[in-house]
Amino acid sequence: MVKPIILIVDDERSLTDVGVEFLKLRMPEAEVYGALSGTEALKAIEAHKPNILLLDVNLNESMNGFIVLQKGLLANPAARYAIVTGNVDDWVESECHRAGVKRIVEKPLRLEDMLKMVREMVAELQ
Repeated sequence: MVKPIILIVDDERSLTDVGVEFLKLRMPEAEVYGALSGTEALKAIEAHKPNILLLDVNLNESMNGFIVLQKGLLANPAARYAIVTGNVDDWVESECHRAGVKRIVEKPLRLEDMLKMVREMVAELQ
């Protein structure tokens, strides 16, 4: 069984912190990390080798979630990704399709829905 290593990337600290703590409580078998920027995300990808990533698109810096996604796919092509954003539009959908990301989730995301989605992603890793 593959151990879930989850990375949540969102520039809204409260969303990241709550998501990380919630998943740690509900999925004690998983390692769960958070990153508040694309730069932090790339460091976390290198350090922890996550196999599940939840990415916001708009990270309030020059590096958006799709740049993190591209670099993450290079580091671990087998990882599962979900784009979690408040701005689902044609561009976001086309970028996700181009990258092979099947999960686009609009904010706000309920914690129980996030848990269900992450568990589905974990099952895909097995």
